[in-house]
Amino acid sequence: MMQPRVAETLLLLAQVIHRIEAVLSPDHWLFAKVQLAERLDKFGDHMAAAQTRMEIYREAPKEIEDSFDAIRKYSEHTPQYQIDTNRLKCEQALLCYSSAVPKIAHYLNARGAVDEACKIFVKAIDYYGGMASTAQQLDGRKRTFDTLTVGFAEFHEELACLLLDSGELGGAVFHLEEAMRSRRGDALTAAKKLGELIKAHDINTLRTAADRYFGCEIPPMEFPVTRFGFVRNVERWIE
Repeated sequence: MMQPRVAETLLLLAQVIHRIEAVLSPDHWLFAKVQLAERLDKFGDHMAAAQTRMEIYREAPKEIEDSFDAIRKYSEHTPQYQIDTNRLKCEQALLCYSSAVPKIAHYLNARGAVDEACKIFVKAIDYYGGMASTAQQLDGRKRTFDTLTVGFAEFHEELACLLLDSGELGGAVFHLEEAMRSRRGDALTAAKKLGELIKAHDINTLRTAADRYFGCEIPPMEFPVTRFGFVRNVERWIE
């Protein structure tokens, strides 16, 4: 009898703390939602946590885009090393979005909605890809662009794991390679996973499966960093 009451009390407490944080730090309302979702998960209300993260998933893009507009208007030429309110808000919104997306997808996948989980990642990849192009046009963009590429690579890698679990070998290879394209030598776990696939399968089988998933022949990476990428480039160089 006591356990439901304790859980209910803890959930109410989490909501109260969230409201206090949102009132005291209105500029950090997205981060307050991330904390609320974490508390809800901790107290066992996974559905409410997922709903809160869906709110972040829907609301963070507007915060990101508003921050980009503010950077263009007021602080585009602020030196990169100088802390700036607009860039700080942008970074926080990007980090909140990057935190919410994988956890929403894992929640959906755990309940058998694999296709929906994959769609969440695909939409996030498309969104970050567009934002990265925008960030490249801003002065003093290095930190924001780096945050985008980290999230972009993570989405690709997480999607590769989902596809691999569902038997889509070509999709897993494609998205692991895309993670490595975006982060180069920093995508260590993606490189390791791709290496494990190479050990388990023939390289030509992987190439064919990846091309089939993509819908046409995938151009090799400019700088091959794995045996898989090297073989793809060698064939081009020979030709």
